[in-house]
Amino acid sequence: MESHLNQKRFPFKLDVDRVPYSKDLYLECCRCGDISSSLPDDDTWCCKCSNILLDSGRIGIKYPKKIRAFAYSPRVIKELTPRASLSPFLFTFLLLSLSLFALAMVFAGLLILTFNAA
Repeated sequence: MESHLNQKRFPFKLDVDRVPYSKDLYLECCRCGDISSSLPDDDTWCCKCSNILLDSGRIGIKYPKKIRAFAYSPRVIKELTPRASLSPFLFTFLLLSLSLFALAMVFAGLLILTFNAA
């Protein structure tokens, strides 16, 4: 861990219910200062104050507000950040398109009725 002491840290917005497992994502306990990868080399790791417990792929956190997650590369942050789904945008676009189409059809029908009546 000493090799990283002077490197820039890139913060990661942590959702404690879905912590990604990665050798390149680090968790820091703000209570005792211990730092570990979210996928440690050992099967079990616990910080000095027992706020963070990493146990065979499970993560236990007592005080979520006392945790910082970070990486030493912005590429890691980009890879681990969940991408937003386009489905709500597509749904809205399709709904607006259909509404405009229906409105255009009603308008065209009214024009046809107006010219046929004359």
